[in-house]
Amino acid sequence: AAYVRNSNAAEGLALINRFLQNKPEKLSHFLFYFLKAQIHVQLGEKKEALTCIEKCVELNPYFEQGWLLSALLNELAGKLEQAIAGYQNFLGIVGHDKMVEQQILNLMIKKEQQKLLPFNYSLFDKALEQYHQKKINAALNTLNNYLA
Repeated sequence: AAYVRNSNAAEGLALINRFLQNKPEKLSHFLFYFLKAQIHVQLGEKKEALTCIEKCVELNPYFEQGWLLSALLNELAGKLEQAIAGYQNFLGIVGHDKMVEQQILNLMIKKEQQKLLPFNYSLFDKALEQYHQKKINAALNTLNNYLA
């Protein structure tokens, strides 16, 4: 964590790797894999982050932050089924979370839309960005262009 705070994430990652290589695997090592995943995200290495977070939740399937990060990384990778499962595992541990429940619903809708239409993510993302910027008419025009 000190290496990451001092903008030397790669050295922090190397330190964790050396530790894990020199110790027999324990269930308590889930936290190191979680930290590795966070560092990989910071370095823009999403595939490596996903590998680490999968190991994290394998070692500790009751670690809610692990499931949340797993779901997010799977969502970013376009793996909607795995993302939904990750969010559901998170909810299974913490119970009710309105934002996570809404995200599951959004992903389920997105998954169904993919079955119905060839989906243009760039237009959808542009429309969503316009909507969040309160440019409602522009967002509607972008969506209408897609539908046309």
